[in-house]
Amino acid sequence: MTSYTDHQLLAAVRVARLMDAEGNTSQDTTRTFPLVMSQGEHRSDDLHTGLAILTAAGLMYVDGDQLTPTPALILLAGLPDHEAVRHLRRVFADSTSALSRIESGVAGEAAVVEACRADLVSLGRADLAGKVMQLSLLDDTLGYDVSAPTLTDQVRLLEVKTAGRPTDAIFPFFLSRNEFYVGRREKTWALVACAATEDSASIIGWCRASALVPYLPDDRRGRWTEAFLQLPRSVLLDGIPPAV
Repeated sequence: MTSYTDHQLLAAVRVARLMDAEGNTSQDTTRTFPLVMSQGEHRSDDLHTGLAILTAAGLMYVDGDQLTPTPALILLAGLPDHEAVRHLRRVFADSTSALSRIESGVAGEAAVVEACRADLVSLGRADLAGKVMQLSLLDDTLGYDVSAPTLTDQVRLLEVKTAGRPTDAIFPFFLSRNEFYVGRREKTWALVACAATEDSASIIGWCRASALVPYLPDDRRGRWTEAFLQLPRSVLLDGIPPAV
């Protein structure tokens, strides 16, 4: 994701202060750029960049030629310059963090798919390697991400979790109730833990759903739908679930 300077973010804040709460046309907005009082700090080109920043941040509704600020942008425009810039930078930091998590998850799943295929090829079953599927690309509500056949006509159902900074002792991750329920129901389900690197991921190990039970919350304070687990890495078995 693009990184913006404080100068560019402040230009975006100045554009935000031009907007009416009910919105403006893009033509009316840009027509006022030469009138912005910034003591020569921002030129019209800077303000055009600022407008693009607000749109990229999702702080501006765009409907044809109509531009309407979101409630968050209206609040941001009322802040002092330094606070407004800080909050706007946080919007992009949060978006980058979310994107990073998505990219890490995809990298982990790709590593598991590759490992499953390589395992089957090494066992002389290249025909089965072609049946390894990254199902999360089609449906992320199944309770597992990857399906991989075995030599015994069963299918491994693998839920892949990727952590950016696991320690030598703990693997941290979020687990949904649905993922856990599927894991308890399906005997071939397994959680596969991966560690994200700069541009890929490596497999740490795996475990069955039953191994997660001691680390899950109970429902005494309300029914949990997603839990943050700090799983001891000693619980994990090496590699991926075997194909034999």
